[in-house]
Amino acid sequence: MTTPDPYRSPHGWAPAQLLAEAADAMTRYEPDHMEDYIGHLGQLPAMAGNFQLMIRRLAEKTEKELPAAGAVSALLHDMARAVSAVQGAAEEVAPGARRAHREDIERLENPRNGVQAEKKWNAR
Repeated sequence: MTTPDPYRSPHGWAPAQLLAEAADAMTRYEPDHMEDYIGHLGQLPAMAGNFQLMIRRLAEKTEKELPAAGAVSALLHDMARAVSAVQGAAEEVAPGARRAHREDIERLENPRNGVQAEKKWNAR
């Protein structure tokens, strides 16, 4: 007898697999520029919000359409609320990164004597 794969579902819906693939993609993440990275950090609240929405919709489906005990949908609603707190924390990441890199961002947005002159620093 084989052990069931927790990431695969014989019925098509495999949220753990989707999230595992996203986590794996992060190991290959290489932003071209730090400006891109800061911009990507700004997408974290939407990512957390989409995860929260997925859990909330599952809770609603469980509550209204599936023959599951009410305690199950209540637990899912609790989980959705907890993820909502993660979304709040995610909203602080991009602004925090901007504050931490204020001088770097200032230099990008307002190069001294133009972009070409600023490149002469050739910082590595």
